[in-house]
Amino acid sequence: MAKIKAVYGAYQTIEEASCMRWLFSSVRTDGAFAAWSLSYCFITRKFSVRNIKREQAIKYAAAMGQKSLFASAPDEPVSYKGSVTNILRSQLKPEQIAKAVALSLQYRGQ
Repeated sequence: MAKIKAVYGAYQTIEEASCMRWLFSSVRTDGAFAAWSLSYCFITRKFSVRNIKREQAIKYAAAMGQKSLFASAPDEPVSYKGSVTNILRSQLKPEQIAKAVALSLQYRGQ
């Protein structure tokens, strides 16, 4: 279980044939940068997460066009508890989850 003190995103949504992915970035409690991909698979209807390798994470950060990805850090650190999957899923807007579920229902109907 990763110890996270700040989460940013989802800053990009990717629709694929059998899943949806959202990209997030975070700061761990030790100050290290991390990038994550949260996926919702239409077949299993489950969320999963993977850590994006550092080189790719830097490319994502550069593509955002911000000098500092964490310039808008919260005034008071938030202590997140639970698995990374649950932490990132809690950051999704209800509309994003609804769209993923609707697409999974359409996928099942094909």
